[in-house]
Amino acid sequence: MKIKIMTRISIFLLCLCMIIPYQTSCAETDGTNKNPNEYDDGYYDGSTRAKTKGNLPDDINLNGETVGIFFSSYMELNVKGEEEETDMIYTSIYERNLKVENWLSVNLSFLPSDSTGWSEISSELSNLILTNDESIDTVIAGSNTLIQNKLYALFTDLNNTLYLDLREPWWNIDAISETSIDGRIYEFLYGDIMLTTFTSCGALFYNKELYTDMNPTLGPDHLYTMVKDKTWTLDQFYHLTNKTYMDRDGDQMRSNGDIYAFQILGSGEAIHYFAAGCDIEYYKRAKTGFPEITINYPKSVEFASLLYKIFYENNGSEIYYPNQPEGRVEHPHDFEDGRILFYLEGLGSALNAERRAMEDNYGIIPYPLWDEQQKSYTTLLHNSAAAVCVPYTAALGGYDRLEYIICPTLEAMAIESYRSVTENFYELALKSAYTRDDLASEMIDIIVEGSTKNLVYEYSTSLNGIGNIFGRIMSAKSTTEFATVYASIGEAANQSLRNLIKEYGETFG
Repeated sequence: MKIKIMTRISIFLLCLCMIIPYQTSCAETDGTNKNPNEYDDGYYDGSTRAKTKGNLPDDINLNGETVGIFFSSYMELNVKGEEEETDMIYTSIYERNLKVENWLSVNLSFLPSDSTGWSEISSELSNLILTNDESIDTVIAGSNTLIQNKLYALFTDLNNTLYLDLREPWWNIDAISETSIDGRIYEFLYGDIMLTTFTSCGALFYNKELYTDMNPTLGPDHLYTMVKDKTWTLDQFYHLTNKTYMDRDGDQMRSNGDIYAFQILGSGEAIHYFAAGCDIEYYKRAKTGFPEITINYPKSVEFASLLYKIFYENNGSEIYYPNQPEGRVEHPHDFEDGRILFYLEGLGSALNAERRAMEDNYGIIPYPLWDEQQKSYTTLLHNSAAAVCVPYTAALGGYDRLEYIICPTLEAMAIESYRSVTENFYELALKSAYTRDDLASEMIDIIVEGSTKNLVYEYSTSLNGIGNIFGRIMSAKSTTEFATVYASIGEAANQSLRNLIKEYGETFG
């Protein structure tokens, strides 16, 4: 790949001026951290996750090289893990790192950010890269830190490298390709290497006791049946929630003591999850591979209209949106307390201590389809999910370091995560210990298997905010706002996209 240093720096500085600040059982293991290649012949037969071999050479040896991993400090447990066996998930991450070090003869040097806020972390990271800090070989941070804050001119292409096999199951190739501007250059990697690939998936939790109280002729697993039959649609969600309200405190008015179908709190992230679930088309790729914004079409208008009904013409909705932060302050655990039928958030909330201690049984299902003709469930992988990337400066000392040191290390971390960390978290903890029934694990498979990113949503700050068009419409609280909002931002969004594509070509030309 042709790296244009001055072009990258000038483009990044231009972008910078535009920034708007804004866990139980143990997986199959022998209890050691020995080199995976020291197992007997035939051990890696592919029969289980733990026995998946991968494609790295048997004799790979990095001869004690050090690979520096810069990461957002708030992700420390997900990156470094912890040695003490207080939580098997984080212990397995710690052991993963030891196994990779022994396997490759490499030293992993973990470099936490000095900052904590994602905007501040992006500024810190950009300064380190632009001053060519040689200690940083790879970066692990949320997409909102890297893409939303416009650092995409600072990373190198990881597609078609010798030792990164991005089509293997330990990488989420759909999410990786979605964050590529041209569909060919892969700067941002997602997969088993970070647990946020699972925890940041959109999911609906529902209180089974409330569901049967409100629907006495239906069983607690009725929604599971709807999901499997693909009759779980956005229209069904509206009709179900519209009849879910109870004046529990008897004051004959809607109040905090009542029972509601769902809440929209804070920034309204559920809006993006709903749009993804309904397969709203934000863009198409042209023959060149570059995106073209296509969100201005009839289905978007219909979706916006139905979402408005769900929010504002719904007996069961309790809305603290937009810009009403008191909602989260005043109602932090309403779902766990039995006040809310549906909890609209990410899959990772299953790990919350309050959720795990919840007295009522709950189920987990994907966000609804648009209609019964939709082929499959789509899950948005939120922009807080951690991406793994390599600064372009890591290859300045010679492409061999990227190809033969950094990429094998990332591949080994992903493989070993797939073998052990994911087994502990996904199969044993999330699907068994933290759920209340066997069918929930089947639902989790549907949610995770349908997970992907959305390019326009990820790059929204560079595209005049069009990735949040439905959020703007819901903020306006009008059923006829799609045309008005699109007219106000669409032309500028398309021009911004043309500028982005031009910059991309100058960077990676």
